[in-house]
Amino acid sequence: MSSAMVGYGWEWEALLRTWQQLDVPEGWRAEITEGGVTMTPPPGNGHNKIANRIDRALHRTVPDDWAVLQELGIAIRGLSRL
Repeated sequence: MSSAMVGYGWEWEALLRTWQQLDVPEGWRAEITEGGVTMTPPPGNGHNKIANRIDRALHRTVPDDWAVLQELGIAIRGLSRL
């Protein structure tokens, strides 16, 4: 997986405006990081196959009161893309 980064030393408002105005391709993720705004492509087929094998192995062995989660989404209320 690869990512592209833009901007260093930006002020918060400039970062937020840039993030809100991005035209993010379907499946990609745009995040505000310490280095600026980072665009990350979706995982490839090889990654998904490995994650699936690990997920299946974990489900067979973890206790019932544990959870195996591949993804967690986070939303910050009050922030939205334009």
